[in-house]
Amino acid sequence: MVNIRKLGEGDAEVLWRLRFEALETDPVAFRESPEEHQRTTVAELASRLGSGGDGNFVVGAFDGGELVGMAGFYRDGHLKRRHIGHVWGVFVAPSARGKGVGRALLTELTETAKAMEGLRCLRLMVSVTQEEARHLYERVGFRVFATEPTSLKIGERFVGEYHMTLEFLDSRS
Repeated sequence: MVNIRKLGEGDAEVLWRLRFEALETDPVAFRESPEEHQRTTVAELASRLGSGGDGNFVVGAFDGGELVGMAGFYRDGHLKRRHIGHVWGVFVAPSARGKGVGRALLTELTETAKAMEGLRCLRLMVSVTQEEARHLYERVGFRVFATEPTSLKIGERFVGEYHMTLEFLDSRS
């Protein structure tokens, strides 16, 4: 049984390691490179986890004591865009894939976001090469609304990204 929960300062080291694994395992799935990630210390990550509040958090999936999945959220800070939340850094370790971990992470993140006053939608971007991830997002309710053909440049190769949205159906402002 996988346990899904918000991560705190004490989870910084395991999150740092899982994020590094993600960047090395699926380089076309993330904007950050492993080299960029290595410039962030565990202490800096702990500080971010501790100071994020409701508008900036990461949920993690634990199998026993091992962090096997993560999904981040941040709320747009501009007054005219406070109704938009962003999903980032979704990753499930290869050993935990196909077991519903990604869906559980997204469900937890989405339910937490829906409860936020004034939040109307979630947005994310997914590489056009990440078919399984895009299908997962669609099963949770996201839909593609745009494609950015040269979003990432990895070496000499360009990779496009789908921009996806999940609109909340209630009438909150």
